[in-house]
Amino acid sequence: MEGVRGLVLLGVLAITMVACGPAGGTGKFTVGNARVDPAFSCPNPADNFAYDVHGTLDADNATGSAISIDSMSSTTTTVATHGSWLGQLGETDEERDLQYSPSTVGAGSKATIHFTIPFGCTDTPHDGVLDTYGEFAIHISVVTSAGTFELDANKHRLTTP
Repeated sequence: MEGVRGLVLLGVLAITMVACGPAGGTGKFTVGNARVDPAFSCPNPADNFAYDVHGTLDADNATGSAISIDSMSSTTTTVATHGSWLGQLGETDEERDLQYSPSTVGAGSKATIHFTIPFGCTDTPHDGVLDTYGEFAIHISVVTSAGTFELDANKHRLTTP
């Protein structure tokens, strides 16, 4: 009878361990919390001035295998303008090959993925409105060995004072 009671107790313990968390790294890989530099002020005067929008996202690998990040891309959409901004609402720009690091998230690990979106601005001398800006929604696509993940980051505002 003692042996049967011990086997039942062992079975209940095993079920409890599986129910409370991933056994042997059988969980999911997730990415989230995408964020980018909220603002940049273009120098004046500037003609096609190149700058980088820096971003991060959080990766959580609850699996038993390393996950590779194969590529990252971004789509920016003009969602607001003010003053003498020359661009149009709804304009989009795609960057298909972002620089990012690290390129692997180890089994059972968490990581902050850093990425860079190339941007540019032109600011010519102008009279009148001093708070001219364009505001951009930023969508990030992350292709990994665990699938493709689509994320929206905070908005980025480009000011041309």
